[in-house]
Amino acid sequence: MFAEVKDEVCLALFMSGVERMSPERRRRAVRMAPRWMTGACVVLALAASGCTPPPPPPLPAMTALSANGDFGYSETALAPDLYTVVYRSPPLAAPGDPDTDYGLGSQKQRVYDLALWRAAQLAIEKGYPAFRVENASRDVKVALQAPLPGPPYLSAPLRTMSGPPCRWDCDRPIGYWGDPYFNPIYDQWYTRSHSSGRVSATLTVKMLSAPVDGALDAAPTAARLQAAYASATFPAGPPD
Repeated sequence: MFAEVKDEVCLALFMSGVERMSPERRRRAVRMAPRWMTGACVVLALAASGCTPPPPPPLPAMTALSANGDFGYSETALAPDLYTVVYRSPPLAAPGDPDTDYGLGSQKQRVYDLALWRAAQLAIEKGYPAFRVENASRDVKVALQAPLPGPPYLSAPLRTMSGPPCRWDCDRPIGYWGDPYFNPIYDQWYTRSHSSGRVSATLTVKMLSAPVDGALDAAPTAARLQAAYASATFPAGPPD
């Protein structure tokens, strides 16, 4: 029994360090592992450390929607010199308050600028030196995740030594269901940490053969936004 407990402890400790090692350091760790660790403990630790892939690299923000089908810009011709340009973000974590667009308010300007950059590119592609934004909108759509239903309340004799049963993830120290100390704010925390949203900007753009009041010069606008957002990215995969 002691040997089994000892192996469980050593496995947890060994894994916590080995999973962050390079292959060379991992091999050295095996050679330097304490002799009281069983061979099975070392093998399991190394196997588990290789099961967690690195996070995928971030994705360039300035991309056509058709290139990935999830986010990016698109345009629709309403007339030879009139276009609708839309930019839509990927799903983003939305942990904020409703009055701040769930924390996504800061993304509105970024998404608008990416749409405006595409409008400038489109004007240049079509041979127009200037363009004017006739209409613009910025929207945030959030999918709120409701808290999970709680397990049945357990009376005191049936509780574990660590407290009442977990309502959500068992590694969370708070959010116990049915406990006298349960606070409804835990539901809000769960919703905030599990919800996501998309930000979009829609522009109606008039192409112009010459600059006029309220118009933007296509080339300087494209250059300015390229300098600001050429390296802009969005995280790959679902939001945390």
